[in-house]
Amino acid sequence: AIVNTNPEVNTISCNFSHIGDAGLETLCEQILFEDDEKNSADLHTLSMGACDLTDSSMSSIVNVLSRKESALKHIYLMGNKGISDTGAMQLASALTNNKTLDCIWMGLNSVTLTYQKECSRKTNGRIVFLPEDQLDVWQRLGWDKSAMIAEKTKITEGDAFS
Repeated sequence: AIVNTNPEVNTISCNFSHIGDAGLETLCEQILFEDDEKNSADLHTLSMGACDLTDSSMSSIVNVLSRKESALKHIYLMGNKGISDTGAMQLASALTNNKTLDCIWMGLNSVTLTYQKECSRKTNGRIVFLPEDQLDVWQRLGWDKSAMIAEKTKITEGDAFS
């Protein structure tokens, strides 16, 4: 069990762990299991920055968001170049029925400007795409500036998935 062993846990952060789609799927299955067992703490934040996620894993997040009793307020998906227009629109569609999540934070991904605007419009601003040139904003969100620069360099050089 991830959360129910410590009911004080309200944040899961796997930033820079590169757990990939399979890791996120397992994590989301555990969150849903704990919800079913009524043992989960009030998990408010799921931070999955630079985890090598792709569009394929967005369905796992959609499943969590579709739960009526989900306590999630914030999801951080920054630094996942494998998330494109398709994945962003999956999340935007899920948010139309979810009333508890405040915001999904994204950036340093592969979502085009057109779809960034569409996702923001469709969700009334609940999906936020931070520009990569605003590292000070990223830092205020708890991201280490040097780690972000290193991750940006990896992504720019094409090494992010090697």
